[in-house]
Amino acid sequence: MLKDYALTQLSQEMRSRLHGHSEESWFSSLGFAESYCFPPAERVCFLEDNAGKILSKCFYRERKWAGLFNELEVMGLIDPQNDLLRELQVHRRSSLVCVRWVGDADLPRDKGVWHSQSVKRLGEDPCIELPQSPSDYLHSLGSKARKHFPYYVRRLDREWGKEWVFDYQFGKSISRDDYDRLLDLNSLRMREKGRSSGWTQNLREHRWNLARQCGLLCTLKYQNGLVGGTFSFVHANEAYLIVIAHHPQFNSLNLGTVSLWLTIQNLINAGYRRYHLMWGNSFYKEQFGGHEKPLYNVTFFANPIISRACRAADFVLVPRVWRLVAKIWKRLSWNLPVSDQGKANHKHNEVAVNVPPIRVTRD
Repeated sequence: MLKDYALTQLSQEMRSRLHGHSEESWFSSLGFAESYCFPPAERVCFLEDNAGKILSKCFYRERKWAGLFNELEVMGLIDPQNDLLRELQVHRRSSLVCVRWVGDADLPRDKGVWHSQSVKRLGEDPCIELPQSPSDYLHSLGSKARKHFPYYVRRLDREWGKEWVFDYQFGKSISRDDYDRLLDLNSLRMREKGRSSGWTQNLREHRWNLARQCGLLCTLKYQNGLVGGTFSFVHANEAYLIVIAHHPQFNSLNLGTVSLWLTIQNLINAGYRRYHLMWGNSFYKEQFGGHEKPLYNVTFFANPIISRACRAADFVLVPRVWRLVAKIWKRLSWNLPVSDQGKANHKHNEVAVNVPPIRVTRD
């Protein structure tokens, strides 16, 4: 039987049932859809048997594509060929269904009951298979990593002695000050690279509750000041790296590498078996043994009209329209005054990053 509820209307008993539904991946969880995704999922749809056991589920939100067609954006892993999606599409009378974070193994080989489908690569999920011990993990890495990772830790011991410490905070024990400080360091690092951090004040608040439920904050502190660390979410026996950061003042000490190396040791000792280095590939993720796992967006079209409209927009209309809108807006903005309310809204969403330099004392 198909059930469809707004997340805001879920009872505690229903939330417990959804949490209790067996899941291999955090991407399929209520917490990921409701508290990690931004904008978050708004509804949940599931099939259950006569005994009330949940057989399959998906979290989603509705929106208008081009202001004309009803679209369902599904958040979380689900088999694209699952009957639930087709039943949901009919139930909500949507013209297209977009399923995110689909792996290679789950890519549909044919359109099935749909009129047509579109597959686009979303990114990568570099993943580390964690062995039984930190020594086994170190031996699985390349020769340079095996040499450098322990050396960086010894160098910190030599440079800072007992004035540095690496600590772990989980769930409700996470300090809000340390959480904000690490995100500030991440923003500072992005700014030095000429990029902007996606961690707006709204996003920090949105994910804070989830951090208090299943977050793992690993902090590297020097003279009681946070100078590096990692922030992850954990689910079952897997962990998901969300942020890695360090103070640019100490670039030469490779604090980011030290933080990730010590985080992985902690995860292995705690019994975790997989570490997802979200999102996208980079050299340091390869150094740490991350294996690329491509992720895709799969869009299903219920009729030929919406299929043709979307394909035309992808290849012709949308890029031209957006370039034109951006060009017009840029010209207008030269002469348009910003209202006080607009300034206030921008200031509210902007995170002021003020990370002072660390005073280094020597005996």
